[in-house]
Amino acid sequence: MHITTSALIARINRSLAPDYLKLRKTRGQRANIDLGDYYVHDYFRSAVVDKFVDLESFARDIGVLKEYEVVSN
Repeated sequence: MHITTSALIARINRSLAPDYLKLRKTRGQRANIDLGDYYVHDYFRSAVVDKFVDLESFARDIGVLKEYEVVSN
């Protein structure tokens, strides 16, 4: 079963929301160098919690992407 990147990001953010966390995509070359393509932001403390997040492995780790699902663009 295929799932789009945007649907996966929505699943991740719904899962992280109770802990005041949000998966964000970097904009700009400097931010990309410092944080990677995606990072986790704690909007309660205004702090970066995790850098260089790999979407598929992160989603599997937190349980929002099942074994039989594959990410496609």
